[in-house]
Amino acid sequence: MRFDARTALRDLPGTGHNRWHPAIPPLLRVAPGATLELDLRDGMDGQVPSAADGAALALDLGRGHPLTGPIAVAGAQPGDLLEVEIVAIEPAREGFTVVLPDHCLLAHRRLERFVVHWSIARGFARSPQLPGVAVPDASFLGCLGVAPSPERLRQIVARERALARELGIALPGPTAAGAIPAEEPIASEGLHTVPPREHGGNADVREWRPGTRVLFPVEVPGALLSVGDAHFAQGDGECAGSALEMRAVVRLRIGLRRGAARALGLTAPAFERPAGAVACGERPVFATTGISVDGDGRARHLDVRTAAIAALEQLVDWIAATRGWRPEQALALASVAAHLRIGSLVNAPNAVVSAQLPLDVFETGTPAGRSGRPAGELLSRRSRAPSAGRSTT
Repeated sequence: MRFDARTALRDLPGTGHNRWHPAIPPLLRVAPGATLELDLRDGMDGQVPSAADGAALALDLGRGHPLTGPIAVAGAQPGDLLEVEIVAIEPAREGFTVVLPDHCLLAHRRLERFVVHWSIARGFARSPQLPGVAVPDASFLGCLGVAPSPERLRQIVARERALARELGIALPGPTAAGAIPAEEPIASEGLHTVPPREHGGNADVREWRPGTRVLFPVEVPGALLSVGDAHFAQGDGECAGSALEMRAVVRLRIGLRRGAARALGLTAPAFERPAGAVACGERPVFATTGISVDGDGRARHLDVRTAAIAALEQLVDWIAATRGWRPEQALALASVAAHLRIGSLVNAPNAVVSAQLPLDVFETGTPAGRSGRPAGELLSRRSRAPSAGRSTT
């Protein structure tokens, strides 16, 4: 899907969307094994021109996170795991960072809106607003997900409305204003893309970069994958409210692990960085993610501990399922070897935490399931559909 990513989504509405809804029709259909090449707009849909300063900048946050997609994957059904391997991210030559006073981690300081304009060349970003600084390329995808099921959508809307009433604040829930597509009932029912949720979305996990395979529990037939919000670099938590935002071209390879989400009990995105794909000095990992929704389905506003618990529970269940261990064994291993990493702290109402387990702690290699076969083989090779070759548009 190639188009002029400098053109706003509202001016090319047939190239993407900015709400999550299972009824949004796919723009592209592919088979497992396909390789995709996609243009991505910046996360603010071109609202930050190269000469803009903070005082004059007028942002419509309702236009945020224009996504390229949806992309339907043949044969994907609820209970499957959609595998999205990030092959490459090609940054644009420019980017920006905006300090958002009302949405940053220091909102109590009454800061002023401030814009940093970056030039990107030869693997570094530099800016006249931050002289003497060179930020190395750490490109990743901030927003990546599949469509929520109708049941999931209703669940999310109910809990986020309850949280808004409890806190007495406005949250980025369904609103038809600025929605693309604008057709009903999608416009008024669709979920805003700012908060990350169980189906993925704006998680801002820095490890979603080339070499990583992101795994999504499929909730609707075809999965309906969408991608956006590429970042050249970001610190943990995206504390200013934005990262080093940019347009990009991304290449993805699509796989399908049939029945794997159901078999492993995964209900939220996970990711893995296999030994053959990681950069020199990195460790291969398997990781789960959690958002700040507790075990009773109640939203806890930007609560990192709740998100950490959710991620840890998924990781413990994965270890137990693939090793044939008791939960206590899995938790003991997590306690000495897993790392809890903050993805996002500013995308209200949900914080994101990933629980990352280095796979080299297993002397026998890839964790084995109850059959004794490696889990990667058991739940990948056996369940993946045959490759359909390259499919791009």
